[in-house]
Amino acid sequence: MAKQLNIFDRPAKFQMQDTSLDAAKAISRVRLSELRRAVLNALRDVDLTSDEIAARTGIPLLTVRPRLTELKAEGYIEPTALRRNKGIVWHLKLVTTTTA
Repeated sequence: MAKQLNIFDRPAKFQMQDTSLDAAKAISRVRLSELRRAVLNALRDVDLTSDEIAARTGIPLLTVRPRLTELKAEGYIEPTALRRNKGIVWHLKLVTTTTA
């Protein structure tokens, strides 16, 4: 008697191979860095809310917000005390490098 498949089991031909997973992860990393760069570029000359960043860049709002959280955690941006349309206004921090 053949084993009955669970509705969540995928047929063998649809199982992802390690190389496919590696490729997907690599593409994801590249895409994330492009998105972060676009958010940073939007904040280069003016402080903006997440809604304003989404409108300027064409990146969906629900994609912009996690990028803001990541960039804040990495110290690239900071929230200001300002609010526009109930949204946090974000500011690009100056990055200084020290030379020895």
